This record gives sequence, structure tokens and C-alpha cells, in this order.
Amino acid sequence: MIAIKDSLGEQLSFATNNVSPVKKEGQIIKRRLLDGSYHVQTIGKSSTSKSMTIYAELGQVNKINEMQANGAHFIITDEESTQEAFLSKELTWKLTLRGRVPIYVASATFLYV
Repeated sequence: MIAIKDSLGEQLSFATNNVSPVKKEGQIIKRRLLDGSYHVQTIGKSSTSKSMTIYAELGQVNKINEMQANGAHFIITDEESTQEAFLSKELTWKLTLRGRVPIYVASATFLYV
């Protein structure tokens, strides 16, 4: 299971699912030369990201939104590693009920630092 925490170790979700494998994206420029061959250039280091669905309570949602607005890093922990990351875009939360308890659900993509 993936745990999403703040820098102080406070848990920011009670569940995650639909976790994608780590995705790597790089900036690549391909040019065809006069002799017909290709030149491939890689710019910088490739970015690493992971997508998932987050389930959180209202207090956790408020903390996640505040951290995102301030550009704070999240701590993402899984079975293999612990890494710092930030959200790639603003989250859209949907309210669902678990019994009588309100639960908020959002799809998120975290970019690793």
C-alpha cells in the first residue's frame, strides 16, 4: 500500500488504489541530418511520476490542498522506497459516503523530486 504523508510524517490519506507503475518521461529532440541519418538529443534528466486514486477525510483534504497551494513536497512511501514528490496538477475532489462518513476521492499524479 502507498502512504502519502507530509514532511512531519502525518498521514494525509487513509487509502490509495489504482496505483500506476512508475512512469518516466524525458525531453527528446530527434532531427534528420542531410545524409538521411538521425541525431537524437536528450535534454536534462527524465522526470519520474506515479498516478493513483486518493481517499481522504475532510481534514486530510484541507491539508493536501494547502500543501499543494504552497508548493510543499509530499512524502510517498511504498513497499520498496520513500521519496519526496509534489502534485503535478490541482486535484478535483468528489464526495462519496462510506456508511454515514463523508469520504473525498481524487485522482492524482505525483512527480518525484
